[in-house]
Amino acid sequence: MAPVVGPRPPFWPSVLTCGFVELFSWAALYYAVPVLMDLAARDTGWSLAAMTAAYSGSLVLSALLSPRIGRLIDRRGPRLLVVLGALAGATGLAGVAAAPHPVVALLAMALVGLGQATTLYPPVFAALTIWHGRRAATALTVVSLFGGASSAVLAPVLAPVAEVLGWREALLGVAVGYAVLTAPLAWWGLAVPWTAHAPAPPGHDVRRIVRSRRFRATQLSMVIAGSSLYAVTLNLVPLARELGHSYATAALAFGLVGAGQVVGRLAYLPLAGISDARQRTTALVVAAALVVAALALAPGVVGLVVAALLAGAVRGAHTLTTTLGVADRWGRTAFGEVSGAFQRPVGLGIAVAPFAGALLASATGGFRAAGLVAAALTLLAVLSARAS
Repeated sequence: MAPVVGPRPPFWPSVLTCGFVELFSWAALYYAVPVLMDLAARDTGWSLAAMTAAYSGSLVLSALLSPRIGRLIDRRGPRLLVVLGALAGATGLAGVAAAPHPVVALLAMALVGLGQATTLYPPVFAALTIWHGRRAATALTVVSLFGGASSAVLAPVLAPVAEVLGWREALLGVAVGYAVLTAPLAWWGLAVPWTAHAPAPPGHDVRRIVRSRRFRATQLSMVIAGSSLYAVTLNLVPLARELGHSYATAALAFGLVGAGQVVGRLAYLPLAGISDARQRTTALVVAAALVVAALALAPGVVGLVVAALLAGAVRGAHTLTTTLGVADRWGRTAFGEVSGAFQRPVGLGIAVAPFAGALLASATGGFRAAGLVAAALTLLAVLSARAS
């Protein structure tokens, strides 16, 4: 099923609304907890592994909900989903801030996962792709710049505030600010009539598409590349500490990953004009392996900064590749459902990546060794990418 082409929102108002929704959502629901995790573990005595597992659990839930959210976007549009998701996510963050026990934090993170599923890129990108057709690539790139800037905006500010006020107070402030800013913005900014549904044209069988060899090969390459990138970059604070850097420097490098995402997304559009979907996918996988290895081998502060920026650039390109690659290969009919099905294993891989990265570091003797193993595994995805 796909929406009938009907009234569309003005391009820039809808893009900017979605951009600020992504800026606030990624900062609050995705980056705040990893930035505060080290301080929280020291303050509470909770194990870092348990906290990472709770965080990964929210991402797993978000990924599992992806196809259902995609179908809801196809049918009803993004407005109510984003508003309710923002409120659920803010409530979850407040619950983590007040949690007396890690089990309570785990339950609260489930609400954060619900918020992630309904506010982060996949549902918003699906709506923009349906709304803006051929201009969708520009819309998604602009919106992703906002999302990419979120960690660069949040991490350098949140870390020193948390050191002064405490991690609980800092996280509660993030939760309140997020709800106050995002829910009203989405309610008014996304108040666009959503059109009725029409049957998909003959030959456009969603089930056949998602079971095809090309679909699965593309998925596999994005799962491996994304998992490797996120396993290392979301453990960048402990990796940098292991390399001998201060907490402030580690937090800065973590924030620079977001700044690098902006660069990667700005570079994506011109590259899309001179390459096809398979070439972009293959190049992305190779680049992912190289930047993950660079982070693990980064010499000194300058090396860490450069590697963090480059890793962010590849991560930013990965985000656009997973969405626009679906549109380029299989069109925009029933896009929410097809994209949701594509995103689920990719999201699951990214979801378990922080926890898997921590486990791999434990098994290999450190985060540096884990990064090198992840880089080697990523090279194996080149074969899958070439079949996409």
